[in-house]
Amino acid sequence: MSQLASADSNDALPAAALSKQADVPQHYLSKIMRKLVAAKLASATKGPGGGFRIARPPSTIRFLDIMAAVGEEPVPDHCAFGWGRCDFRAPCPMHPAFTKLNEEVWRWATSTTLGEVRSTGALRRRRRARR
Repeated sequence: MSQLASADSNDALPAAALSKQADVPQHYLSKIMRKLVAAKLASATKGPGGGFRIARPPSTIRFLDIMAAVGEEPVPDHCAFGWGRCDFRAPCPMHPAFTKLNEEVWRWATSTTLGEVRSTGALRRRRRARR
């Protein structure tokens, strides 16, 4: 999504180009992009000149929206060890540290938008192009 946010809004990024820019295997990228299109965070156009575009202004897309679309949002009371739910009454050994981490990720994901990292994504892409 940061690559799409950094792209010229008039140009669609073909899956192969987006895969290369994001350094993500194209097969995996296609699965993720289907979820982002279904969530109306990205749009897809088939055929010549087709590809992916960001569907809304980057300043309106929170990272929580992206994480939720791909099924990776932070889950309260989720156990770091995968033991199901844990809380202060029945904590796992990682509960205090993982709770702090989860709260920080939640705070960041709900308050940070793609618009805030737009220039960072463009800079990263330019650095890769120089290699």
